[in-house]
Amino acid sequence: MRWFEMSRLRSAMTKGKRVGLEMVGTATPKRKRSTTAVKEEKSTDPSSPRSTFHTFPDPADVEQLRSQLLCWYDQEQRELPWRTLAVTESDLNIRTYAVWVSEIMLQQTQVATVINYYNKWMKRWPTVQDLATATLEEVNQMWAGLGYYSRGRRLHEGAQKVVSELKGQMPRTVDSLLKQLPGVGRYTAAAVGSIALGQVTGAVDGNLIRVLCRLRAVGADSTSSAVTEALWSLANTLVDPERPGDFNQAMMELGARVCTPKGPLCSRCPVQSHCHSYHKVHVKQEKNSRKLLGKQDRKPDSLPDIEDCANSGTCPLCPSEPWDDALGVQNFPRKPAKKPPRAERTLTCVVIRHGEGGEDEFLLTQRPNKGLLAGLWEFPNLLLEEKSSDLKQRRALCAQISGKLGTHLTENMFQYVGEVVHIFSHIHQTYVVHSVCLKDADTHTHTENARWLSRSALQEAAVSTGVKKIVKLYDSVDGKKNKTLRFHLYRFVSPGLTQDGKRQRHTGTKNDKKPNSSRKAKVSSATSGGRQLSLSSFFNKVFRLNLANTHRQTAAKGSATCSLKFHIEKLRGMASAWQSALSLHQSIVDNGDKRTDLWLLVYSPVPVVIIFLLYLCVVWAGPRLMKHREPLDLKGILIVYNFSMVGLSGYMFYEFLVTSWLSNYSYLCQPVDYSNSPLAVRMAKVCWWFFFSKVIELSDTLFFILRKKNSQLTFLHIYHHATMVFNWWSGVKYLAGGQSFFIGLVNTFVHVVMYSYYGLAAIGPHMQKYLWWKRYLTSLQLVQFVLFLLHTGYNLFADCDFPDAMNMVVFGYCVSLIVLFSNFYYQSYLSKKKQK
Repeated sequence: MRWFEMSRLRSAMTKGKRVGLEMVGTATPKRKRSTTAVKEEKSTDPSSPRSTFHTFPDPADVEQLRSQLLCWYDQEQRELPWRTLAVTESDLNIRTYAVWVSEIMLQQTQVATVINYYNKWMKRWPTVQDLATATLEEVNQMWAGLGYYSRGRRLHEGAQKVVSELKGQMPRTVDSLLKQLPGVGRYTAAAVGSIALGQVTGAVDGNLIRVLCRLRAVGADSTSSAVTEALWSLANTLVDPERPGDFNQAMMELGARVCTPKGPLCSRCPVQSHCHSYHKVHVKQEKNSRKLLGKQDRKPDSLPDIEDCANSGTCPLCPSEPWDDALGVQNFPRKPAKKPPRAERTLTCVVIRHGEGGEDEFLLTQRPNKGLLAGLWEFPNLLLEEKSSDLKQRRALCAQISGKLGTHLTENMFQYVGEVVHIFSHIHQTYVVHSVCLKDADTHTHTENARWLSRSALQEAAVSTGVKKIVKLYDSVDGKKNKTLRFHLYRFVSPGLTQDGKRQRHTGTKNDKKPNSSRKAKVSSATSGGRQLSLSSFFNKVFRLNLANTHRQTAAKGSATCSLKFHIEKLRGMASAWQSALSLHQSIVDNGDKRTDLWLLVYSPVPVVIIFLLYLCVVWAGPRLMKHREPLDLKGILIVYNFSMVGLSGYMFYEFLVTSWLSNYSYLCQPVDYSNSPLAVRMAKVCWWFFFSKVIELSDTLFFILRKKNSQLTFLHIYHHATMVFNWWSGVKYLAGGQSFFIGLVNTFVHVVMYSYYGLAAIGPHMQKYLWWKRYLTSLQLVQFVLFLLHTGYNLFADCDFPDAMNMVVFGYCVSLIVLFSNFYYQSYLSKKKQK
């Protein structure tokens, strides 16, 4: 197995076999603790009021925890690109650089988001020398969308410093990393030092704070200096001297996947026996159960409690707030309430012109090199002030844009688009978006920090997520189709239609505003890449050809205007609908689970939609085609089909059961594991088989039609079969695993029973005496839907890291099936019994 091979590589490297460490005289020996770690241990005051309850006083416990955690990590770790590179890369300089990049990217950012950015970054700048030669503009462009943009700038500054001041050699110790690289703090230096350089030092990040606080029942404010120093001391005590990098990553992995902020999976924790908070929960549960039973409330001798801390009244690590039974282990750690982000409103203007190549271009300005979103490009904007009027502030923004373009604009040219909300860590930003379209003669930029970018260039430029949200809003403005129509009519038709001077002057004065809507339509057509652009160009050519042909006739025949208007509306409507469909399809495709993209029928919803439509056609046309034909004898086919489905359902039931058991799945709350670990991929694969089985089960309907069993083609049958295909396509596309496994587990068991009945019934009438349990099939179906309803309903109200939207869909779907199956059961069994 790959994890075993990786562990062997890692063990060899941590025992001193890493290529390069012997060659670098300045490198610190691996078994020697860093100066920072030594200082932290020495700083612990023996006269401190803390008791040993919050530490690991027994070396045997430390050894056992290391062994348990690393064993779990070797089996369960996610295969992440920076981990692979840290193990396989023999060049010490490249290894240190690669880990440094990953740690900076992972600050305040989820692993799933970072993976794609990291791969692109390392492909473009595989060494620190490559990064040093890049421009800040290129770095910002690569970082766009990752957030906290100062991180990318500091990486760039650090690379240039390494090349210019350190002769291209990355720092070789934790202390030198901390001192010599900008943007590298205590945790980052320790993480890079332990993972890339093998230095024996703990690394305390957000995940470790949570894990250590729960392990040792540290309930004081986790941001206080006393708690911070205590946690670093704990980390340095626990770190494995043979595998310091792996141990720190194992602790982080534990915090990210098991000891999570909400819904921790204590049953899957490899170090559960060392966890004071877990024991505390069981102490409280036992006390409560004794009270309910009326027994004497005595404390079990075998389980520690928070009161075991000798100085619980004065200890700076003990919680100051009372224990909350509802929180359980989530009582630790305690954090101070966050300050709400300050609210800001920013007036923003999307300025557009018609580019030389036929594509619309946007005016963007560059932010200052320091502060929020430093060096990124954005639309011209102005921070709104409560005391100033809207008109006055629009005029101020007009003046700003006019200065950049060397022309005169007025606030009357602004067209309101809408508002976009974007949340920063400390700012609740609302962009009040307007737009304006300019003539070609008015569009030359007169400042260095302003430029025109085409749609395609804007998508690749160093812009923030907020800018992309503004573009998306701009593309989806209601009424853009009507505004586009008026623009084209003014541009092509008005010269021949106008007879009096007033009307001609009117269209001329309004022409500055009307093109804005045209630009919107063109921008919208550019969404989602080159395919849509080609489509837009095609329709624009069609418009011009049709308008040119009718233009000569409109002067003499004013009635042609109505025909022209209808023609334009029809063509624009076709283009807009097609572009919207392509944009929606691209969004569906891009946001799925990348592991399942290459699997049959998963990548795009189009094949599933085609199957659904064909199914409905068969349901509608099949009985009509068979009306005057004899029913087909499918006995042999049905026997093979039904027992094959028994075998497939049995295989899926086994896979769901065994994989969930090996993965220690929770039956109450189970998040999706999107990693490429063997068990996670195994669960995703059985989910695909379950989805594909629903496609196969559409054959049930075809067999009914060919045998002229049209009474079986009820609404319940068609609704259930058709919708299950869509439901489980969505599951495999976005949520291949997680608590969805419970549905597959129960449903495959039910189908083993159900298709066994169908297979036996297909053998012949003489089997009917053995099929007395037919009526219980519907009861079994109802029981499973009730179980799904309870399971999903619980997760709707529980704090579980599984999408509520999917839970709501499943909940509603189960309600509909319970109603339909209950009606079927009543009509088929209870109603007939009453009649008898």
